[in-house]
Amino acid sequence: MESATFGTPEINVGVWPMMIQAILTRKLPMNVVLEMILLGDRWTAAQLQQYGLVNRVVPADQLDDETHQLALRLVEKSTAIMRLGRDAFYRQQDMDYKAALEYLHSQVTLVTLTEDSAEGRKAFFEKRKAKFTGGRSSPGWM
Repeated sequence: MESATFGTPEINVGVWPMMIQAILTRKLPMNVVLEMILLGDRWTAAQLQQYGLVNRVVPADQLDDETHQLALRLVEKSTAIMRLGRDAFYRQQDMDYKAALEYLHSQVTLVTLTEDSAEGRKAFFEKRKAKFTGGRSSPGWM
């Protein structure tokens, strides 16, 4: 939302934002995070979008519709695949490149063994919309 603001005002009351610092330093350039923390200023959604903290900025009167449209897109996806993928996404982020590739290789194997993956491939070849169930088991699932 265009009018949204973000900040780390803790410094203004004699506190350091320790916990949010861990998130911000993984999402923003260090100099931006340090400025935010040291000054305690508010930042606009547009300012933080340029650094990649905010994905979208929409007018306030379009926020509900934008959120609804995103939700509609998400509910069409496989919950099992999103769960496996999200967990792998976060787990591999602190691994070195080779270890991440090895780990992700094992995860793609798990993904392809799910019922939803089989349904997705079948629907693709049949040129129809997939009907995901969120199931993780299929013939050969371990």
